[in-house]
Parts: sequence; C-alpha cells; structure tokens
Amino acid sequence: MPSKENIKVGSKGIRYGGQDPKMGITYATTDTVELGDIVAPSGVAGTVSRPADGGKILGLVISKERDAVCGVRTGLVHIARATGAVTPGFTDLAGDGAGGVKAVAAGSGTPCHVLGTEVDTGQTYVAFHVL
Repeated sequence: MPSKENIKVGSKGIRYGGQDPKMGITYATTDTVELGDIVAPSGVAGTVSRPADGGKILGLVISKERDAVCGVRTGLVHIARATGAVTPGFTDLAGDGAGGVKAVAAGSGTPCHVLGTEVDTGQTYVAFHVL
C-alpha cells in the first residue's frame, strides 16, 4: 500500500511517487512492448506487459526507453489499434494479445466509454476512456 507521502493531491494536481499520471507512470516492461501498445500489470509488481487475448487493460504506452522502462498513460482518452467491431458507447474492452484492444462481453473486460472508431489503411482504431 502506498504511503501518504507518495500520493499528493493539491495545487499541483494528483501525483503518485512524484509522477504526474497525465504524463504517464513509469513501469518496467519487456522488449515485446512497443510505443502505442495497450498494457496491463504483469505477474511481477511494478511491471507491465501486453495483456493476453481477453485480458484486462491498464493504459497506453506513451514512451519506452532502451532499458526496458516505459511510461504508461492511464485515465485519459486513449487511441489504440482494435481487433473486430467496437461500437461507440459504454462497453467492456480487453487486450487482443497483440498490443491492441477488442470488445468483450459485459463484465469480462475493463469498463470503458468508447468515443468513436476510425479505419485507416485497413486498420481500425478506437478512441476510449477507461472508467
């Protein structure tokens, strides 16, 4: 459990361990994670990886360093690759196993508000906010 000193709420906004969540929270990761991938907590504390097909999601990789450390943005609007049909509105999304997302049955994924979708050169992209 985080200590009170690590979580600050005040004139400088919300911070955790000195990090501003709007700028991404730093996690250790694997070499398979790429910039723009959707990630989830892995089995090791403080580490993220691509979620398995149907796995819950945490956020979007917005930076990645050579030393297997990445910045993950959570709580804002994300734009990610999508597999299959995703309908705008309130829906559950899950990882697709390849760094993107897919729609899943209610209660089996991460609750999200899908703002819209767009197809670009054969790839579907979805704009969503994790609830």
